[in-house]
Amino acid sequence: MNFKFRALALAATAVIAGGAQAAIDNVATGNSSLLFVAVDANSNISLIIDLGINVNAFVTDNALTSGLTTAQTWNFATDSSTLSATGNAWSAAYNTFVSTQAGGDFTWGVIGGDNVSGGAAPTLNRSLYATGNATQAEMLGMNTSTPPSTGLGTMANFIAEVNNLGTHQSAANGAAATTAANGLAYVPESVRENFGGQLTWSYLLSNGQTSTFQRVQQFTNPLVFQFGNPTTQDSLSAAPIGFTFDISTNTLTLAPVPEPGTYAMLLAGLAAVGFMARRRKA
Repeated sequence: MNFKFRALALAATAVIAGGAQAAIDNVATGNSSLLFVAVDANSNISLIIDLGINVNAFVTDNALTSGLTTAQTWNFATDSSTLSATGNAWSAAYNTFVSTQAGGDFTWGVIGGDNVSGGAAPTLNRSLYATGNATQAEMLGMNTSTPPSTGLGTMANFIAEVNNLGTHQSAANGAAATTAANGLAYVPESVRENFGGQLTWSYLLSNGQTSTFQRVQQFTNPLVFQFGNPTTQDSLSAAPIGFTFDISTNTLTLAPVPEPGTYAMLLAGLAAVGFMARRRKA
């Protein structure tokens, strides 16, 4: 399969970047902020970062839904991003998290939500957005076992508590480092690894891992999507986009997920290089 992704429209990028404002947009607005969260329960610390884009960036303008031609990045140590050029205040909370967490023993994820009812496509109401490389069965199973509305309520409470902390009130795109003493603002206390059972998969990932991004929508006939090109109802994307976070570079990346054939070609190329090197030595 050959990846052919449409270019990220400049006008759409302006809409994404221009939508940033002080404080995290809650799920009750129908278009929450997209949040990066990380947690190291052994060190009793979690991190919450407003990425400067909202969930509608994956829906309404199609700028991110249809796939990317170039990677979009967020560097939390330098307060820089390709999608939110100004107003980022992440580094203080991020550095606190990095210096406190122990030896890379942490997990991370990207989450968002829309808790408004009654909308129609392309407005995707009553939806949870989450990383976690969910299978189609896991996404559909969530709707039949534990409704998204409970998870959305959990996320709303979480955002309300986090908004009072760190730089979330003072900056367009803020961040906060929290501990168990902060109650519902502490990731393991509220949204946890699967919103307390509201997801049938864990949205949290290991350092350096790449994850697809999916949405589960509560309707009479529930809908599930995995974002990519195309984004197909009740199906995994044929060419998904994915998030990757690497603490060694302080960078979160959103980019096309390489198909298995790409990895196979890379391994074959490396094997050929090794073979030729051995021949020269012989």
